[in-house]
Amino acid sequence: MFEQIYGHGGVMLQLQKDIEREQLPSALLIYGDRYSGRMTTALEIARVLSCARVGLGTCDCPTCMEYRALYHPYLMVLAKRDHLPEIEAAGAALRYARNHAAKLLFIRTVRIMLGVYRPVFIDAAPQAKKALFEQASEIDELLHDLLDADLAADTSAGNRMIDSILKKVRKVASGTTQTVPVGYIRNISVWLHATSENYRRVVIIEGIDEFNDSAVNSMLKILEEPPANVSFILIARKRNTIIPTILSRVRTYYLGERPEAEADVISRVYHDSPDEYDSLQTFFTVKLGIDCRKLRESAESYLFTALDRRITPRSEIEQIITEVAAKKQFSLFLTEITSILEEEVADGLVTDELAYQILDMISDLNRRSVVFHQGDALLAESLYYRIAAAV
Repeated sequence: MFEQIYGHGGVMLQLQKDIEREQLPSALLIYGDRYSGRMTTALEIARVLSCARVGLGTCDCPTCMEYRALYHPYLMVLAKRDHLPEIEAAGAALRYARNHAAKLLFIRTVRIMLGVYRPVFIDAAPQAKKALFEQASEIDELLHDLLDADLAADTSAGNRMIDSILKKVRKVASGTTQTVPVGYIRNISVWLHATSENYRRVVIIEGIDEFNDSAVNSMLKILEEPPANVSFILIARKRNTIIPTILSRVRTYYLGERPEAEADVISRVYHDSPDEYDSLQTFFTVKLGIDCRKLRESAESYLFTALDRRITPRSEIEQIITEVAAKKQFSLFLTEITSILEEEVADGLVTDELAYQILDMISDLNRRSVVFHQGDALLAESLYYRIAAAV
């Protein structure tokens, strides 16, 4: 088990021991950076816990087969974020490899996105988003057809299937918000009580550290009185932004940086050349069609001008802010600023104190963007002036 998780050997060994000794609690928290393998780890835990045999990575029991394609009826995955980078990368890998492993990767990646469009959530969705549920259902039907298709036999037909799915996925993804409404959390209980306690149910929820207060309280209520035979796997970037009452009810596993393993993910999983990218973040950004060099240059001009270390015309700063907001790159833009800031601290050009202040600002603005949907242009402008005022 956990053979397909690259890096994190110590954490995977501990997880395996906890499972084999039946010491795994009913609620877990997996936290770390976005591309650290959190979701892959959570899905593998879910498969092993539900396996009809002993959970080996090569197991071909019906349960494991359903889990690998994310069609198991007692698995719920709730992850509201931008899934397009991984989906585009998985689509490119499938076009290249055309084997069963690449097909499963693509199907799984798309179905993770479709988890928020399960019928149980439709009454909790905003009225303007309800049409997306029907479109998500159409995508799911196409994925079933793809699972049975022999892509190697007819290259043109296979490409048309992939293109058709991606076209619909892009439309659905563009209408997906990045926070989980409280109604979705409440409806998890509805789903759990509608399914049989004779089978293990697994609920994977990503972004617990970005929940608003109402969603946090609803999640806490479920964890305080969990139904029988249910495992909860929560996923977050940061542990310290989760309230203590939730932390007290979960066992945490941290997935740290894995720079050496990222090259293996790019080459073995996505069938691309790792020499072309300096990280998984860059890899997925490029697959989304974003010019990483331009984004980096924009972040440098923005940050260094705010720090009064570079003179950039006001009109250029305004253009950077406008482009970042229009292209929905605010989160990536903040990531670039964070990376530049870390390099500046390492070179002794920015003090630790100032860096911590700016990182707090970035965390605050990212939360406002994701949780409260405040305008990215306004937030980017606000951050610029807050950094300038802190210098």
